[in-house]
Amino acid sequence: MQEPGTGTRRWIWGTGLAAVLGLALLVALWRVPAPRAARQQQTPTASSWLAMLAAAPAASAPLPRDAAGLAAYDALWCGRTAPGAALAASTAEQAMVDATSALQADWRAALSARGDPRSQGLATLLGAGDSNGEGGTPRLRLAAQAAATQDPALIAWSLAACAPGADCAGLSPRLWAARDAGNLAPWLAEFARAAAAGETGSLREALYQIGRAQRDDDYGRLALGLLDQARSTDAPGLRNSAEAVTEMGIFAAQPLAGWPALRGHCLAAVAQGDLEEQRLCEVAADAVWRLDDTVTGAALAAALARRLPQADAALWAQRRRRVDAYLALQNERFEAYVGQLAAGRPCEGDVALRRFVHVLAERGERGALDTLLQGRDVDALGQAYRAAHPAPGAPAAPDVARPEAPDRSGAGRPDTP
Repeated sequence: MQEPGTGTRRWIWGTGLAAVLGLALLVALWRVPAPRAARQQQTPTASSWLAMLAAAPAASAPLPRDAAGLAAYDALWCGRTAPGAALAASTAEQAMVDATSALQADWRAALSARGDPRSQGLATLLGAGDSNGEGGTPRLRLAAQAAATQDPALIAWSLAACAPGADCAGLSPRLWAARDAGNLAPWLAEFARAAAAGETGSLREALYQIGRAQRDDDYGRLALGLLDQARSTDAPGLRNSAEAVTEMGIFAAQPLAGWPALRGHCLAAVAQGDLEEQRLCEVAADAVWRLDDTVTGAALAAALARRLPQADAALWAQRRRRVDAYLALQNERFEAYVGQLAAGRPCEGDVALRRFVHVLAERGERGALDTLLQGRDVDALGQAYRAAHPAPGAPAAPDVARPEAPDRSGAGRPDTP
């Protein structure tokens, strides 16, 4: 029989981990193409990981602050007490809300105490969602910090956190690109802006610059690293779980801002038979594959290349197999966590995933997974994943047995046309 609160814990982590797998994003972008009118009206929006940081939850009844009270609460949270005394689902949910609210307040204090511009800027951003009626003030301060320092990280954070208009006066993706030579991210944001504004010349320049980029950094990993440095504990318990869930969710929510606009433009080039534009699109997809450190970025690039007639079919098929291997590893990690839940050791899973967040901040998602792939048969791993998660209507691979265990990741084929 499932212990009280276990389903809630699975839901809490399932929300973040499903996003890590990139499933909902990939299915939305590739299986349900947006209507042309929607694409034309699309404007750059706040980066969702920044929105998560700014949206601090409101605490209700505070958690105990004394050591004895916290130890007793941690014992309940981690399932170290008798099953009958475990936290009820509603209590567990509220406990996570309260712990996350306290966590973000502590993060702001720790970052503010450092004094360097980037830590100060991130602390300002963390205060942007305060429910005191002054949510705009932190955004204005962040924009002012970005304008004064011309720091590309602060410019990127401010652009993502501020709605177009007075809050971000003087800041633009083009300014970011000018202060951040060789970075793909500002040019992808500029591409989205130009597409929404109907500025053909700016759009073509941005597409060209995407293909020439030497790195891809929206400074989400930097933010994650700064928060990781401010962590308070590695010991199992509610605080560690709150840090793990929040940081994993922040990482999982990082999108490739502007990608829907690029995809729509490139598919239009295919429909119109514009070979030159298709060539530029393949160069852009190749740049994203090489430079973006997320599995989502790799999967989106491979999916776009699959739709481009001029793309190197053999090269991109090999890359799609590596994406399958990445997804297989992610699925393994998720299944391992679910297994620890079922075994009554939820906090051990939280600690392991919290440590993985540290690796993500240091090396990026693909860097971390590439390390795990060493010594493994990438093609076999990818084939097994493909057999377990076939595209709709596609036959299962004949030479790989389908696993008996049901898939609980919500995974879908990211490279489905």
